[in-house]
Amino acid sequence: MILIFSIQGDGSTSDVIDWLASKSIDFIRINIDDKDLVKTQVEICDEGSAITLLYKNRAFKLDEIKGVWYRRGGYFKFYNSINWSSLEVSNTIKNELRTDLWNESKTVATFVYQYLENKNSINSFFTSNPNKLFLLETAASCGLKVPKTLITSSKSDLRKFINTSPNGVVTKGINESLHFGDDEGFYSVYTEVISNLNDIPESFFLSKFQEKVNKVFEIRVFYFFEEFYSMAIFSQKNEQTSVDFRKYDEKKPNRCVPYELPNQEKTKIIKLMNRMNLNSGSLDLIYNDKGEFVFLEINPIGQFSMTSVPCNYNLEKIIAEKLIEYERCN
Repeated sequence: MILIFSIQGDGSTSDVIDWLASKSIDFIRINIDDKDLVKTQVEICDEGSAITLLYKNRAFKLDEIKGVWYRRGGYFKFYNSINWSSLEVSNTIKNELRTDLWNESKTVATFVYQYLENKNSINSFFTSNPNKLFLLETAASCGLKVPKTLITSSKSDLRKFINTSPNGVVTKGINESLHFGDDEGFYSVYTEVISNLNDIPESFFLSKFQEKVNKVFEIRVFYFFEEFYSMAIFSQKNEQTSVDFRKYDEKKPNRCVPYELPNQEKTKIIKLMNRMNLNSGSLDLIYNDKGEFVFLEINPIGQFSMTSVPCNYNLEKIIAEKLIEYERCN
């Protein structure tokens, strides 16, 4: 049996599952954000441990799992039957109890993920969200070129950084980009150029700034077990996408074509992925006007269909074939 962790609405997960189903591979998909919460039973003794999960009325033992794909998700939301409104205690006590039970639940969920670490797996819960600052530092130590970066909350520090960055400076999130919606619409935080310091206060919340890279084109790489599926994105000549190609221009889409990275860059990336304990992920690079490859980041749970479809890589089938290999091995 193949165990897949994902979220509702992730089409890439469904595309891979279609391939599994076509080969009659037994699988179970757990959507971490599903309203159908997980039930579990954990037994630990000196003869070994046994973990049973119940999801959507299907019970299975983790010992039955041949392979795991950690696509995306988070901590399990385990079922509980507590009627909080019936508890005749203060809200403070209720909040403390909720926090305590959530921590109890996270401990069990962490154990489940740790238990699965000895299984054949495409990525892992524990490597799904690498620290982007540590990632930049590690990439540089592997020989990859990275943008000069500053983390500060001081306008004076930012001014000095701008004065020593001839190509200009951009700002972006320290962690993941923020995306959310409400009744009014959908909102996203993008990479933006710092063009005017006048509206910036003397001190502000801790922020990330990088020297702007003069790009010829961008490169999105899907890395899978030391194989590279790369795509060049010609975003630079479109004002809307020139700083951040995620500001998609639906009327005039960027040209995207298959691209072959030089072996020297591949070797550096393999070294980086091994150090980060990742066997799969989406990488962003820039080819600059000096003929250099500049590394930006890795997203282990990033979308890969945006590379698969334009370049006819059929990555969904490739991922499914790896899971089928897991299922059929003894």
